[in-house]
Amino acid sequence: MRMPRALQVISTGGMYGAERVLLELSRYLNDNGWDSRVLAIDGAGAAPLVAAARRMGMQADLFSDQSTGILAPSAKLTRFLDAQQIDLVHSHGYKPDILLALTGQPRRRACIATCHSWYSDNWKLRLYEKLDKRVLRSFAHVVGVSAEIEHSLLAAGLPRKLVSVVQNGLDPVLPAVGARAAIRAQLGIAEDCHFILRVGRLVEPKGNDILLRALANLPMKNWHVVFLGEGATQYSLEAEADALRIRGLTTFCGFQPNVADYLAAADLFVSPSLQEGLPMVLLEAMAAGLPVISTSVGEIPSVMVNERDGLLVNPGNTGQLRDAMATALSSPADRLRWSTQARATFTASFSRGAMGRSYGRLYDAVLRQSRDLMA
Repeated sequence: MRMPRALQVISTGGMYGAERVLLELSRYLNDNGWDSRVLAIDGAGAAPLVAAARRMGMQADLFSDQSTGILAPSAKLTRFLDAQQIDLVHSHGYKPDILLALTGQPRRRACIATCHSWYSDNWKLRLYEKLDKRVLRSFAHVVGVSAEIEHSLLAAGLPRKLVSVVQNGLDPVLPAVGARAAIRAQLGIAEDCHFILRVGRLVEPKGNDILLRALANLPMKNWHVVFLGEGATQYSLEAEADALRIRGLTTFCGFQPNVADYLAAADLFVSPSLQEGLPMVLLEAMAAGLPVISTSVGEIPSVMVNERDGLLVNPGNTGQLRDAMATALSSPADRLRWSTQARATFTASFSRGAMGRSYGRLYDAVLRQSRDLMA
């Protein structure tokens, strides 16, 4: 008798938090009684995600369709799921959620979805969010990665019994030997200069412009900020750095696959986002023993205790963010205390195993329910 077969489906704009969650979960499932596969729908991150999954020994496929609109790929997706004999589909994001609903998959096989976050940058994304929350009502179960997302799902009319929270988890990636010196040399950042790292997409909800304004008002100038990530606001952020006269202290590196090496090279990790679920890279920073300053959004305040695991500031508050960075940069003892405790917090609560066990119980329950209904 074959193992139950699960498919992780995502439409990906890059190798960011949701993609990392998907890979970590698939690794856990494949080690614990499931055959978990990956399907990446067209997008900037699709090919890198498929390559990463295959390097880990998973079966992974690229779902490529150049048709316009969301209806055209429906028949192709149905044929794929049937050919692969998928028992349970796990959707990550609004596009696969909607595609699965349009093909009637929640009536044909077990379907669950994880909502990592929604972004409301424009009317189109707001429309997709509204449609997503409607189609999710047909799924067997819907997971939010934070209490905030759970609340949003319930407010949209999803039944309480169909919604739960599963916190993100990961096994940290070790940096390359000599990564700190190598990355600093590559970027031209001296060892006595404070290396501030920001990792995330360059889009409005990430608050990167707020970080630049806070940095411009720091009383000290022995720092250099590095942005890892791609997005539509890069040119405006570069222009703002010019206007603030800190362009020489700012580097935009685009997407980089070796985030662990940059974490090893940095002195301070800053997350100024206006909205988040639970960023995987924040957990990676904690695991790496890097002191963290973050806005108190999404699930972050349930992970970090202010002045114990790092510093929390209100979203959008440039003055608070500036003061927090000034405190951190001027106090090596505080940075060491925060990073030591943050690493202990991560180890206790946010491993890949903890996340995987929660999803594993959910998979088993949903698959049993689906088989009973179809018997």
